[in-house]
Amino acid sequence: SIKSIIQTNGSGNPKTLVNTMFGDVWYLPAKNDLQTKFINDAKGNYVFKDKETTNGLNLSFEEVYANGKNATHWINPAYNTLAQMKAAYPNYAWFDAYKSGKIFNSNKLSNANGAQDYFEQGVIRPDVILNDLGKIFYPELFPNYELYFYQQLK
Repeated sequence: SIKSIIQTNGSGNPKTLVNTMFGDVWYLPAKNDLQTKFINDAKGNYVFKDKETTNGLNLSFEEVYANGKNATHWINPAYNTLAQMKAAYPNYAWFDAYKSGKIFNSNKLSNANGAQDYFEQGVIRPDVILNDLGKIFYPELFPNYELYFYQQLK
């Protein structure tokens, strides 16, 4: 029902970027990966939605920037704050999603060691993940819904 609400009533084109760099590689989901499926179901426009590979994508900053610089939304960075992101790699601030502050991480439910409940519960609650993404991409469709796994970076 969540997918139906989004697919039927969601208007716009939330161009979406995913993850951040580790070392000099940006690891991203490919066309058939679960994360890409969630974004598609939430009517997001993932910047690498058509790239096929069996092991995910391993791209350079330049490749990601060329395709994602105008992304309106960014999900699942490996950081807790915008300041952490910029301190780790100042060029993240070049992206439109960074400039607008529309960056969301799935770390809202984390323990003291940084383990995220998203990876424990998410596998059995894809409806909650989809509802979170729907709220992120189309907040007007879910005005009373509070993000469960995700939170906006400040």
